[in-house]
Amino acid sequence: MAGGLVRWYCPWSNVKNIAICNVERKIKGGLLSPAITGTFKELVIEIHSPGDVYYDNLLHKALRDLVVKDGSIILSVERQTSMAKDQVCKILFERWQQALDQKR
Repeated sequence: MAGGLVRWYCPWSNVKNIAICNVERKIKGGLLSPAITGTFKELVIEIHSPGDVYYDNLLHKALRDLVVKDGSIILSVERQTSMAKDQVCKILFERWQQALDQKR
């Protein structure tokens, strides 16, 4: 899941790369503190075509800009699993490679 509660599916054939990357993110400020922009390490799936990402329903499809940004999907794994981002990245990368090997 990326972009909150938007459920989506991306076929392995549409994946270009899976990696941990530095991503700039704006953090909302509070009443007395201003918003700040920071660089964070995030799990990123680079894709070939945003048109080949499928959504659960029309509402989720309308919110697709929350999922795909600049040809990449940033996965929010902090609240989804107890594994670290690098562990999830390794598992996804290995599964992606298996899917590519099976296709050949």
